[in-house]
Amino acid sequence: EQWLVETEPRTQPNRYETEMLCGKYWLDCSRMHPLMTELPEVVHLPSRVSSHLELRAAIDLLAGELDEMRPGSCVALPSLIDLLLVYMIRAWMTEAPSGAWPRVLGDPVAAAALRALHSNPAAPWSNDRLAAEAGVSRPTL
Repeated sequence: EQWLVETEPRTQPNRYETEMLCGKYWLDCSRMHPLMTELPEVVHLPSRVSSHLELRAAIDLLAGELDEMRPGSCVALPSLIDLLLVYMIRAWMTEAPSGAWPRVLGDPVAAAALRALHSNPAAPWSNDRLAAEAGVSRPTL
């Protein structure tokens, strides 16, 4: 998968400056999470990520590591890229809540049931047990 983050244009005397942070993220498609299959081929996030403070912080941290290449950057960069992916997906889900997964994850009961299923997929799940894990009655589930 490829991703691109644009930062806001900055005005300089008689010119505009745009910073771009680009990269690729490789995913194991043999075990793709259903949420990832709903992502469009290109996710465009506006440069104004002020409503997504964690995403802005991750972008700034990543840009700082890339600019300065301080000791330990080789350890920090992979983790920051993973974190950036999580925050980008969260921002995308907030900005474009279409598709089944974003709607399901917005429902607290369905989200609790999905967390239980994903935490122990080999468990002998039943509707009663799943409802209990979600903290609701079976008909509510």
